[in-house]
Amino acid sequence: MCTHFHVDHVGWNTRLEDGRWVPTFPNARDLFGKTEYAHWEASAGKQGDGKVNDGSFDDSVLPVVEAARPS
Repeated sequence: MCTHFHVDHVGWNTRLEDGRWVPTFPNARDLFGKTEYAHWEASAGKQGDGKVNDGSFDDSVLPVVEAARPS
């Protein structure tokens, strides 16, 4: 369960594998708060602002959500 998406709390959700961010624990059941997710989703893809959480949603949360979606 991720209580909030600051980089120091989500940074271990994924690992870089062959140039792609993939879930660190692919068999885990991940729980994210709806309000927290919506807040950070609004800034998805807007990397480069230099703030502390710069890109952490894109590389540490989205890959986990995408991996859980049925194909």
